[in-house]
Amino acid sequence: MRMRIGVIGTGKIAYTNVEALLKTNRAEIVAIYNRTLKNGQALAEKYSLDVPVYSNLTDMLDNNKIDVALINTPHSLHIKDFTLCANRGIDIIIEKPLGINYEECLEMIRLRNKNGIKATVCQTQRYLPHMRLALKIIEKNKEKLGKVQHVSDTLNMHYFTNIRSKWFFDKKLAGGGMLLTHGAHQIDRVFFLGARNVNRVLARLESSKYLGIDGGYQIMASGNNTSFTVTCCGNPSPFTSNVQIDFEYGSIKIVLFSNGVEVEGVYLGDEYGYKKVDKLPEEDAYLCQFTAMLDYLENKPSNAPTLEEAAEVVRMLDKAKQSSELSACVDF
Repeated sequence: MRMRIGVIGTGKIAYTNVEALLKTNRAEIVAIYNRTLKNGQALAEKYSLDVPVYSNLTDMLDNNKIDVALINTPHSLHIKDFTLCANRGIDIIIEKPLGINYEECLEMIRLRNKNGIKATVCQTQRYLPHMRLALKIIEKNKEKLGKVQHVSDTLNMHYFTNIRSKWFFDKKLAGGGMLLTHGAHQIDRVFFLGARNVNRVLARLESSKYLGIDGGYQIMASGNNTSFTVTCCGNPSPFTSNVQIDFEYGSIKIVLFSNGVEVEGVYLGDEYGYKKVDKLPEEDAYLCQFTAMLDYLENKPSNAPTLEEAAEVVRMLDKAKQSSELSACVDF
């Protein structure tokens, strides 16, 4: 029996998420909500969905039998939308970041537990073919490589473009800038790859022409046994998204995009240099992610991201903002 999905928010990411859900053949879209009705209708038309479309979320939730809500709304609306669904006993799939601060995340965890629902977070980067291949290499070479010592994550992209939805530049809706939008990906990557055990944070956020919207950041975090650095620049520059994991006896480098200097792929290195490892698996990251999420919602074994993991990511983002404001190290 297919899960009945109610779609909340029909921006760009909703199209990607709905398409992946439909590909699983385990879910059906039964209702759609968007603040602007015509945009909700456009999603329904795109995927030939003969379902009701609403501009009032309460009406959608109260007039349809929904098993799972798929929340794709702007960051600052997550807590309100999550609350409306959780208090009706509806399971939830929600886009990252889970909330715009750690307190919101804790409230969503409380609501999940109080209402006995299931909830999981879209952290799609974990399911990229590059990441999945890197994890296989780490597992295969774990005795040879030793323990993770440091993870560095670099992202350069032109963030402030006309093709990006305007709400990203509105602090009231976005809750912040690149740190929330892309820092949530980068911090999840470094945590997922083994640099979780940190207790001190030093960070600097860059300003932009939009009030309350950062245009990049640098974060350093360290602990007794590991450390990480995360950097992001939103100015016009070659698109770069790389992760390097340094072990006791070697390194793995993940290059997500070719950019004229680096070639996409996963590399295993030692003191003599890097060698490209195998071909990337031909997998759809979004399909892999939603398959895992549906497994979790159906009580099957799953590696779907948890609210607790997503909350820790947001806690780190909060600490980065605090460190930048104080121009000082802070405890994590």
